[in-house]
Amino acid sequence: MKCLSWTLNPLCAAGLLMAALSAQAATPSAAAKPAAMLVAVGTFDCSVDGSGGKRKCDDVPVVVLFDGPQCLSMLPYHDLHIGTDKRNSEVAWRLIGPPGYKFADNGIKMLVTGGVDPNKVWEGPQRVSDTKFRWKIKLGALKAQFGHEAHVLGPDGKECLAADPVISSDAN
Repeated sequence: MKCLSWTLNPLCAAGLLMAALSAQAATPSAAAKPAAMLVAVGTFDCSVDGSGGKRKCDDVPVVVLFDGPQCLSMLPYHDLHIGTDKRNSEVAWRLIGPPGYKFADNGIKMLVTGGVDPNKVWEGPQRVSDTKFRWKIKLGALKAQFGHEAHVLGPDGKECLAADPVISSDAN
């Protein structure tokens, strides 16, 4: 099976994610860099407190991939569904990539896609560490959808290209 750029094939996406995860332990070389950017299908489903049998929203993955010399910051899911109970809650993204890559100061940027201003739902963006970025969901936030993109810097300080799946916040 051949995987082409922007393929929505889960086997290709899984293989590319495995390549990115294995790259975390080693500095990338030209031979180890994937040649295409693929979008994983499916929903990353989590809740802010880990209730209802869902994973907790404290390690939402962001992976660094490569297209030749260009680094890519990829969110390895089609969309992110966050279950909340209208409390002021935190959602954190974890960067998975080679040494020297880190979140930019605006690590995860919220984008208007569903008509609701992200500032009415999200607050307090914070780069907690080079590999962790956190946003808070406001108390009593509206149910809404947002696009988001990861901003990652390479060891040379240049920003990687970003892709942006949709976030769907479900206030219970």
